[in-house]
Amino acid sequence: MTDNVNILEFPKQKIVRERLPDIEEINKLKEKGLQKFADAVTSEIVDNILEHLDNYGIDIEDDTFIKDFYFTTMILSASIYRSLNVDHPMHEYIDNNVQVMEKPEEDA
Repeated sequence: MTDNVNILEFPKQKIVRERLPDIEEINKLKEKGLQKFADAVTSEIVDNILEHLDNYGIDIEDDTFIKDFYFTTMILSASIYRSLNVDHPMHEYIDNNVQVMEKPEEDA
């Protein structure tokens, strides 16, 4: 009589291996993760700024304020995105309209 203790049963279902994502898919997922992180940072900072402005008596519900502050929020978001090497729609606007200039040294 043969001892069948070490014999494995052949699988009855088809073995399906997961397809590994390609580099493009991985990069898209990475960028999405960075965008979510940047958006969370922006949101937290904006909430804090609005709370402080409200405490100082600024009418944060005024339509003109909301419009102006939205622009500020988009610029802040673009700055954070750029620091993470992620594209943002405001980058082109900033690049075309903002110049960094050195402050002239004052005579002592």
